[in-house]
Amino acid sequence: MRLKFLNTSTVVAAQEHNPTILHPAFLESRKIIPPEWVASGVICTPPVAVVKYNENGFVITVDGGKLQVVDNNPGEHPENSLAPQVASKYISELPHVRYTAVGLNFAGFVEIDGPERRVLERFLKPDPSWQSRFSPKAVGLKFVFPLTNGFLHLSVDAGSVQRENDEKMSGILVNANCHFDLSNGGASLDQAKNILAQFAETYDIAQGCIRSVAGVEN
Repeated sequence: MRLKFLNTSTVVAAQEHNPTILHPAFLESRKIIPPEWVASGVICTPPVAVVKYNENGFVITVDGGKLQVVDNNPGEHPENSLAPQVASKYISELPHVRYTAVGLNFAGFVEIDGPERRVLERFLKPDPSWQSRFSPKAVGLKFVFPLTNGFLHLSVDAGSVQRENDEKMSGILVNANCHFDLSNGGASLDQAKNILAQFAETYDIAQGCIRSVAGVEN
């Protein structure tokens, strides 16, 4: 079984983000994104703003509570994604916002036949006292593991994704959310940037946890 990451993302929560700021012109003029990126879709409204870059799979979203940078094409080395750099540059331009939490997220997929049975056999111990009457066909699990100054929330479930030719493939879906709360002091920006700078190290922890829990080969 081989683990493939579908996307990675960084989320920076705040008490009061301003969606009206997010626009390709702002991102370009402040050098938040590389100069060669060309926006392919833009939504700018008071409640939410979205800028899409279809060529490389990036989507940047801001609403009143969070900034989210999604990399939908992380390739073979998700730890090298530019998502945390884009998020860090963005919040650096808004130092007076009170940032409250940072999330580093990794969504993966393992293509296998009969994923429901595989998950059942790995995680559910046979128990005739109830399974003889209520025989489960599938099971989804959620785990919470402690991290330094945070928590790793890991979900494992059977599911499917689409290939580029729209063909569906079945397998195990895994989602790792590494959540870090920030202190209420005035250094929330520095704390957020420090966590974003540890994206590669956090990825190593998350993918190691995923492989161990889901039984995925290296």
